[in-house]
Amino acid sequence: MHARLNTSTNNFIPNVADWLISYGLNATVPVDKIDRRALIMSFDHHFVGPQPLDKARNYTAPQYQRLSARLMYNDKKLSNMRIWMSAIVFPTNRFAEDAWISGSTIYTAPQPRLMLEGGFSFGL
Repeated sequence: MHARLNTSTNNFIPNVADWLISYGLNATVPVDKIDRRALIMSFDHHFVGPQPLDKARNYTAPQYQRLSARLMYNDKKLSNMRIWMSAIVFPTNRFAEDAWISGSTIYTAPQPRLMLEGGFSFGL
């Protein structure tokens, strides 16, 4: 991948991975015969390449992986109500996703080993 700013004299954008490979699996399972309610499941696996932190590429955040899964219940009859639960896991190098440089010091904000989140939405 390549990125650059067109409106700046410094066109370098830090933390843009050299490459990204991902795949995913998605499934929708109807709960009733009318297809108004369904369980939706998804799984994604991302491989993120090294990310240069400075223009000269003296400092680079290493590559890492991220796994994410989501389970959602959708009911179209109830104003398209959705209830979901998702999880994100970093099987390798959870320190690499959020890294930056100041001077010659590299800082990281480690991601949790397991992130869980849930939600609820509906249309009016």
